[in-house]
Amino acid sequence: MVGFGSSAAKNTTRSIVVGVGDMAIAAESDVTLSTFGLGSCVGVVMCDPVHKVGGILHVMLPSSSVAVQKAKVQPYLFADTGVTKFLSMLSSMGADLEQSHCVIAGGASVMASGDTFKIGQQNAEAVLAKLSEHGVIPAHQFLGGFSNRSLHLNTGNCLLQIALPNEKQEVSFS
Repeated sequence: MVGFGSSAAKNTTRSIVVGVGDMAIAAESDVTLSTFGLGSCVGVVMCDPVHKVGGILHVMLPSSSVAVQKAKVQPYLFADTGVTKFLSMLSSMGADLEQSHCVIAGGASVMASGDTFKIGQQNAEAVLAKLSEHGVIPAHQFLGGFSNRSLHLNTGNCLLQIALPNEKQEVSFS
């Protein structure tokens, strides 16, 4: 960032985009994490409002058993490998998982000709099962339906915005 004086830095929020099968964690108050177009994919959002540490995980598939080698390189692509690694990374960045809040979104059925494999539902079930194994219960779930969702987490105030094509919702973690 290029700016003049100290006020330029205070009014700037950095944006980090989380791609499909990836995650990002921020421990700064001037960061907004975003992931776009969650259709059948599931986004896991965690934020610790005390320590101002938050993260987003963008899961694409329920199980790494379909591509074991790929999971070694891209563990966040899969619910079974991604959730565990994501929670571990949050903890290592200073988040207290017991006081962190969790929201999950996505798992939609967006296929025009029908969703034979119900991949969105499978993703949601796999993410919920893996979170449960770690003692994490989402405070809010925005799952299913037929629309994609985008998520925007401000780590400074732990405010999550959930954008659907015709609607926006907010969840405050503080």
